Amino acid sequence: MKLKAKKSVKPWDDISIDEILPYNPKYTKMIILSYISIAFFIFENTNFLGVSENILFLGKYIVYGILAFSLLYLFEDGNLGRMLNAFISITLVLAVISLLLNTFLFVINGSGFLGDLIGLDLPIAILGFVLIILDAVLVIIAAFLGPLNLIVTDHPKVQKHGAVIVVVFYIFIFLSWILHII
Repeated sequence: MKLKAKKSVKPWDDISIDEILPYNPKYTKMIILSYISIAFFIFENTNFLGVSENILFLGKYIVYGILAFSLLYLFEDGNLGRMLNAFISITLVLAVISLLLNTFLFVINGSGFLGDLIGLDLPIAILGFVLIILDAVLVIIAAFLGPLNLIVTDHPKVQKHGAVIVVVFYIFIFLSWILHII
């Protein structure tokens, strides 16, 4: 008669990964992506390694596009319809604000997008406007969507990470504005 060997179960085999992590894995991913987006924003605006503007131009859209898509995916829990609606909403708001500001600039001193329409071909001016809006949308999604979503959660550690990211971002913008004036 053979005795059945007891199944050796280690105490850590019954613990799920969600119990080990300090907070939801979605927030961990969002924190990492937010820090990457702020680091790339600083790298891009300081021209840290002296990268050529032409290479940085294309790389900027690729990096911000990937970060924005990833953060939208996490923010909307993978629902592609809601991701598209959020992207379109942000794009429309920025396009309307940009058109209003450009109209105001054109009326005041003849510059801005509407001033470019007079001196350029229409397709080139429209492409330039679309690229400016796309750049602004991707930067806003990558730099603000993650940290602001982290700030409004109910977990204190996650809120601190979001606050640190936003403070670092605003300090960098404020310092670059002061250094630009000087």
